[in-house]
Amino acid sequence: MIGESTLQSGLEDDERISVLLVDDHRSFLDGMVARLEARANEFRVIGAVTSVKEALQIIAGDPPDVVLLDLKVLSGQDSAEEPDIKSGLEAIRAIHQRTPSTKIVVLSAYHRPEHVAQALQSGAVGYVYKGRSSDEVLESIRRAHVGQVLFHPEIAQKLLETLQKPERFEGEEREMDPLTPREREVLQLIAEGKSNQEIAIQLQISLGTVKKHVTNILEKMHLRSRVEAALYWRTQSQD
Repeated sequence: MIGESTLQSGLEDDERISVLLVDDHRSFLDGMVARLEARANEFRVIGAVTSVKEALQIIAGDPPDVVLLDLKVLSGQDSAEEPDIKSGLEAIRAIHQRTPSTKIVVLSAYHRPEHVAQALQSGAVGYVYKGRSSDEVLESIRRAHVGQVLFHPEIAQKLLETLQKPERFEGEEREMDPLTPREREVLQLIAEGKSNQEIAIQLQISLGTVKKHVTNILEKMHLRSRVEAALYWRTQSQD
């Protein structure tokens, strides 16, 4: 396990993005640590661990800005266990509960849309394929840090379909009500990762008005969360 990074740079720790890596493949961890350490002026590695148990121990003492987590990772409770998606989802929920401000990005070799949906619904803000280049992974960390929702464009439409299963709306009309121009503005800002407070400031409206717009957007679009709303907007904007 790698604890506090020995990185030396001219920046204070709070000016860099602190990152915790959680993956059961040590070779992958070593490679990512090397990439992050090569950018010591931008990133601070606070840990690189192979189990959820170790990750939670580090988070308790030094909550990171971003956690990069393999969806199939050991819980650390049983030395004989095999990695499975359940432990990864539980890890996302546990991390999100302990430190809501930490952004969780799933990095996985598994591309099934339902896995992506489960990860986002558990509290992750992004899902990146392990097959992507290290530069793309680093960019995903940067984007997550500023609050953007991340998902791979190759599965965006399938993921949206998974999140909008018809059985979720039994007895409801599936046709979406049109959004007002202001609601579309709010939706676009949600997709950019803006918080309600940031949206209120940018649009020069009250926080209560923003919350009302968000509620209306979700109701009109038959969506359950800001993540789904952001996903919908970004999927449609790519058409």
